[in-house]
Amino acid sequence: MTNLKRLSLLSEPEIANLYARPDFNSDERELYFAMNQVELDVLSHYSTTKTRVSFILQLAYFKAKHQFFNFNFEGVQADVEYILSNLFKITDLVLRGSITRQCLSMQKQDILNLFDYQDCSAKQTNLIAKHLCELLRYYPKGHDTFRQLLAPPKKTLTLKLNANAPIPEQLQEKLKQIKETYLAPVPQKKPVPPKKKKVTHPPVKEVPLTKAEKKQKKKEEDKLAREAAKKSIALRHE
Repeated sequence: MTNLKRLSLLSEPEIANLYARPDFNSDERELYFAMNQVELDVLSHYSTTKTRVSFILQLAYFKAKHQFFNFNFEGVQADVEYILSNLFKITDLVLRGSITRQCLSMQKQDILNLFDYQDCSAKQTNLIAKHLCELLRYYPKGHDTFRQLLAPPKKTLTLKLNANAPIPEQLQEKLKQIKETYLAPVPQKKPVPPKKKKVTHPPVKEVPLTKAEKKQKKKEEDKLAREAAKKSIALRHE
């Protein structure tokens, strides 16, 4: 006979905490036993106090754990007394036992319809087991596998804001932090002007004069010299 080891995703205390019936304190009773109008309309389908109290209990426990529980009224006496005194204004009634299976099945279906849930079928159980085996390939540790199994699918969140609507102070602070962290302007360096290139001109080469040009230049210089001498003599006579 082969000894097969079972994989433990959670410890026994964790399993007990996950599947245990909620044990409400006074604040939690006020929260979970509060009912909206839609839930009150469904409650009106039940005629007796016993079935109504049972529906309110199952509804509150489902809100807390998304599960249904089998119980008798003696085992949840504190919750029953709270419902009778606060919702029905009854203080002298003691409920015992439990409701019928048929009525309990009807209440479960009404609660599933309220939250748009459906009871787990054999097909869905097989899909979960298949998905769990795939997760074990990537997350061999039990706690990691279970965490990934319960993780909600990632969705893109689109936030639409009315330009004229006031933004809450807490949201303003969060947006400011995001802006400073991810949208901070990158400091830009001052542009360095390009260096001007020095333009160097090649030296101008003197072109030697021809004999005719030299002779003409000599005549002009002599003419200027004679005119300068005449002006000098004229100034002396004056």
